[in-house]
Amino acid sequence: MIKAQVQIGGRGKAGGIKVAKDSDEARAHAGSIIGMDIRGPRGEGPFKVHEVWVEVASEIDAEYYASVILDRSAKKPLLMLSRMGGMNVEEIAETDPDALVRLHVMPSAGLSIDDARRLAVDAQIEMEVLVHSFASAESSPFAAKSRDGLAQAREALDAGQAALDELRFRRRGLAVSSFFILLVLIGLGLKIRAMSADANPPE
Repeated sequence: MIKAQVQIGGRGKAGGIKVAKDSDEARAHAGSIIGMDIRGPRGEGPFKVHEVWVEVASEIDAEYYASVILDRSAKKPLLMLSRMGGMNVEEIAETDPDALVRLHVMPSAGLSIDDARRLAVDAQIEMEVLVHSFASAESSPFAAKSRDGLAQAREALDAGQAALDELRFRRRGLAVSSFFILLVLIGLGLKIRAMSADANPPE
């Protein structure tokens, strides 16, 4: 997955999120996304893309929406959760406000497990609770899944970094080549002017 890094929603609809099958396609997608101007769902922006995020594509069983914003009127962080995720969450919030559950969080206390559980219940999200410890045995299912996920994340990061490095190298090479071509053209122009002056000396 190649994702444009801009602080606005609607990236997917604007073409700022693409799926790549291999490193060549990832490189091509990164090159086409970097430099894009992306507007928000309500015309915000444009926001120019300077960076992309590369990650392993996941098998999606269900899509949810979760975000934390600063509610300036309440002077508290506002956590929002919906069982309806995907690219149309802004439209869902307008057409079905009850589908978006909101909870203010006290900064001094943070988000408790009870609050998180109540938020998920209110959003009608089916929960599967897994109690684990990071000090658990290496043979535990959680540890095995963590190792697999980290390995895939490292592979995606390495592939994305290689694609971006090559893209930057090509752009630097293009800039250097353009500079030398400009110098040659300037030199050629001066040479032609000098030859013209020699062929037509002043009387």
